[in-house]
Amino acid sequence: MLHEQKMTSDGITTESLLAIYRAMYHRFEVLREKPWAHLMPSRSVTALTRLQNGQRLTLQHHLDGGREQLESDVVIFATGYRAAQPAFLAPLSHRLHLDADEAFHINNDFTLEWDGPQSNRLFAVNAGMHRLGIAEPQLSLMAWRAARILNRAHDDEPFELATTPGVIHWRSTTSTDNSQVFKSLAQTTEY
Repeated sequence: MLHEQKMTSDGITTESLLAIYRAMYHRFEVLREKPWAHLMPSRSVTALTRLQNGQRLTLQHHLDGGREQLESDVVIFATGYRAAQPAFLAPLSHRLHLDADEAFHINNDFTLEWDGPQSNRLFAVNAGMHRLGIAEPQLSLMAWRAARILNRAHDDEPFELATTPGVIHWRSTTSTDNSQVFKSLAQTTEY
Protein backbone atom coordinates (compact mmCIF):
# COMPACT_ATOMS: atom_id res chain seq x y z
CA MET A 1 0.00 0.00 0.00
CA LEU A 2 2.69 2.51 0.92
CA HIS A 3 4.48 1.96 -2.36
CA GLU A 4 1.33 3.07 -4.19
CA GLN A 5 0.90 6.13 -1.96
CA LYS A 6 4.58 7.06 -1.59
CA MET A 7 4.65 10.24 -3.65
CA THR A 8 1.37 11.53 -2.22
CA SER A 9 2.62 12.89 1.06
CA ASP A 10 6.23 12.01 1.66
CA GLY A 11 8.36 14.37 3.59
CA ILE A 12 7.11 17.90 3.05
CA THR A 13 4.28 20.16 4.10
CA THR A 14 2.25 22.36 1.79
CA GLU A 15 3.67 25.43 3.54
CA SER A 16 7.25 24.27 2.96
CA LEU A 17 6.57 23.51 -0.69
CA LEU A 18 5.03 26.94 -1.19
CA ALA A 19 7.99 28.69 0.50
CA ILE A 20 10.47 26.77 -1.66
CA TYR A 21 8.47 27.45 -4.82
CA ARG A 22 8.23 31.19 -4.10
CA ALA A 23 11.94 31.50 -3.29
CA MET A 24 12.98 29.60 -6.42
CA TYR A 25 10.49 31.45 -8.62
CA HIS A 26 11.74 34.83 -7.37
CA ARG A 27 15.42 33.99 -7.87
CA PHE A 28 15.23 32.10 -11.14
CA GLU A 29 12.29 33.75 -12.92
CA VAL A 30 12.04 37.29 -11.54
CA LEU A 31 15.74 37.98 -10.87
CA ARG A 32 16.79 35.72 -13.79
CA GLU A 33 19.57 34.03 -11.83
CA LYS A 34 21.03 30.96 -13.46
CA PRO A 35 19.41 28.02 -11.61
CA TRP A 36 21.81 26.86 -8.94
CA ALA A 37 19.34 24.81 -6.87
CA HIS A 38 17.32 21.81 -7.99
CA LEU A 39 14.64 19.68 -6.38
CA MET A 40 15.32 16.01 -7.05
CA PRO A 41 12.76 13.84 -5.24
CA SER A 42 12.58 10.06 -5.11
CA ARG A 43 16.30 9.43 -5.25
CA SER A 44 18.81 7.65 -3.05
CA VAL A 45 22.49 8.45 -2.77
CA THR A 46 24.31 5.24 -3.64
CA ALA A 47 27.87 6.58 -3.56
CA LEU A 48 29.71 9.67 -2.37
CA THR A 49 33.21 10.53 -3.55
CA ARG A 50 35.22 13.29 -1.91
CA LEU A 51 36.64 15.78 -4.40
CA GLN A 52 39.17 18.55 -3.81
CA ASN A 53 36.41 21.19 -3.56
CA GLY A 54 33.32 19.21 -2.63
CA GLN A 55 31.72 15.86 -3.29
CA ARG A 56 30.44 13.82 -6.22
CA LEU A 57 27.20 12.02 -5.51
CA THR A 58 25.85 9.05 -7.41
CA LEU A 59 22.05 8.88 -7.27
CA GLN A 60 19.52 6.23 -8.17
CA HIS A 61 15.99 7.24 -9.08
CA HIS A 62 13.32 5.13 -7.36
CA LEU A 63 10.65 5.41 -10.04
CA ASP A 64 12.58 4.83 -13.26
CA GLY A 65 15.76 3.16 -11.94
CA GLY A 66 17.99 5.75 -13.64
CA ARG A 67 21.41 6.67 -12.26
CA GLU A 68 22.78 10.20 -12.10
CA GLN A 69 25.88 11.95 -10.83
CA LEU A 70 26.24 15.48 -9.58
CA GLU A 71 28.85 17.56 -7.81
CA SER A 72 28.10 19.61 -4.75
CA ASP A 73 29.85 21.93 -2.32
CA VAL A 74 27.60 20.86 0.54
CA VAL A 75 25.58 17.70 1.10
CA ILE A 76 22.72 17.57 3.60
CA PHE A 77 21.25 14.12 4.08
CA ALA A 78 17.56 14.07 4.93
CA THR A 79 17.53 10.39 5.72
CA GLY A 80 14.09 10.22 7.20
CA TYR A 81 12.63 8.73 10.30
CA ARG A 82 12.72 5.07 11.16
CA ALA A 83 10.22 3.84 13.69
CA ALA A 84 11.36 1.73 16.60
CA GLN A 85 9.42 -0.13 19.25
CA PRO A 86 9.13 1.93 22.43
CA ALA A 87 11.23 0.54 25.27
CA PHE A 88 8.22 0.35 27.60
CA LEU A 89 6.75 -2.40 25.37
CA ALA A 90 9.77 -4.67 25.91
CA PRO A 91 8.04 -6.80 28.60
CA LEU A 92 5.19 -7.48 26.13
CA SER A 93 7.28 -7.84 22.97
CA HIS A 94 6.99 -11.64 22.87
CA ARG A 95 3.18 -11.28 22.77
CA LEU A 96 2.95 -8.64 20.02
CA HIS A 97 2.22 -9.71 16.45
CA LEU A 98 4.79 -8.29 14.04
CA ASP A 99 5.23 -8.57 10.31
CA ALA A 100 8.41 -9.57 8.47
CA ASP A 101 9.70 -5.99 8.81
CA GLU A 102 9.19 -6.01 12.59
CA ALA A 103 6.25 -3.60 12.28
CA PHE A 104 3.15 -3.94 14.45
CA HIS A 105 0.03 -5.64 13.14
CA ILE A 106 -2.36 -2.77 13.73
CA ASN A 107 -6.10 -2.79 13.13
CA ASN A 108 -8.33 -0.06 11.67
CA ASP A 109 -9.35 0.93 15.21
CA PHE A 110 -5.67 1.43 16.16
CA THR A 111 -5.50 -1.67 18.36
CA LEU A 112 -2.42 -3.83 18.19
CA GLU A 113 -2.79 -7.53 17.57
CA TRP A 114 -1.31 -9.46 20.45
CA ASP A 115 -1.50 -12.74 22.37
CA GLY A 116 -2.83 -11.14 25.54
CA PRO A 117 -6.36 -11.08 26.93
CA GLN A 118 -8.73 -9.65 24.33
CA SER A 119 -10.41 -7.57 27.04
CA ASN A 120 -7.09 -5.70 27.41
CA ARG A 121 -6.40 -3.65 24.33
CA LEU A 122 -3.20 -1.95 23.28
CA PHE A 123 -3.68 1.16 21.15
CA ALA A 124 -1.01 2.69 18.95
CA VAL A 125 -0.95 6.01 17.15
CA ASN A 126 1.56 6.84 14.41
CA ALA A 127 2.58 3.21 14.25
CA GLY A 128 0.43 1.87 11.44
CA MET A 129 1.26 3.69 8.23
CA HIS A 130 2.41 0.38 6.73
CA ARG A 131 -1.06 -1.10 7.33
CA LEU A 132 -3.41 1.91 7.32
CA GLY A 133 -1.81 4.13 4.68
CA ILE A 134 -0.24 7.55 4.50
CA ALA A 135 -3.03 9.37 6.33
CA GLU A 136 -2.42 7.44 9.57
CA PRO A 137 0.28 9.70 11.10
CA GLN A 138 -0.98 13.04 9.78
CA LEU A 139 -1.71 15.72 12.35
CA SER A 140 -4.87 16.84 10.57
CA LEU A 141 -6.52 13.55 11.59
CA MET A 142 -5.38 13.57 15.22
CA ALA A 143 -8.80 14.40 16.68
CA TRP A 144 -10.49 11.74 14.53
CA ARG A 145 -7.92 9.09 15.58
CA ALA A 146 -8.36 10.00 19.24
CA ALA A 147 -12.15 9.73 18.88
CA ARG A 148 -11.81 6.30 17.19
CA ILE A 149 -9.64 5.08 20.04
CA LEU A 150 -11.93 6.46 22.74
CA ASN A 151 -14.98 4.95 21.02
CA ARG A 152 -13.24 1.56 20.97
CA ALA A 153 -12.19 1.86 24.61
CA HIS A 154 -15.70 2.83 25.83
CA ASP A 155 -18.79 0.73 25.24
CA ASP A 156 -21.05 3.78 24.87
CA GLU A 157 -19.03 5.29 21.98
CA PRO A 158 -19.02 8.92 23.16
CA PHE A 159 -18.04 10.39 19.78
CA GLU A 160 -20.27 10.44 16.70
CA LEU A 161 -18.04 9.56 13.75
CA ALA A 162 -20.64 8.75 11.11
CA THR A 163 -19.96 10.52 7.85
CA THR A 164 -22.42 12.02 5.44
CA PRO A 165 -22.46 10.57 1.94
CA GLY A 166 -19.59 11.95 -0.09
CA VAL A 167 -20.07 14.06 -3.19
CA ILE A 168 -17.01 12.65 -4.93
CA HIS A 169 -17.50 9.20 -6.43
CA TRP A 170 -14.06 7.79 -7.17
CA ARG A 171 -15.28 4.62 -8.86
CA SER A 172 -18.16 3.91 -11.17
CA THR A 173 -21.06 1.98 -9.72
CA THR A 174 -20.48 -0.79 -12.26
CA SER A 175 -16.71 -1.01 -11.85
CA THR A 176 -15.22 -4.48 -12.01
CA ASP A 177 -11.68 -3.26 -11.34
CA ASN A 178 -10.22 -5.47 -8.65
CA SER A 179 -6.67 -4.17 -8.94
CA GLN A 180 -4.43 -4.11 -5.88
CA VAL A 181 -4.95 -0.35 -5.52
CA PHE A 182 -8.69 -0.76 -5.05
CA LYS A 183 -8.27 -3.78 -2.78
CA SER A 184 -6.03 -1.66 -0.56
CA LEU A 185 -8.55 1.18 -0.56
CA ALA A 186 -11.40 -1.16 0.30
CA GLN A 187 -9.48 -2.45 3.31
CA THR A 188 -8.58 0.97 4.71
CA THR A 189 -11.35 3.32 3.63
CA GLU A 190 -14.55 3.65 5.59
CA TYR A 191 -17.75 4.60 3.84
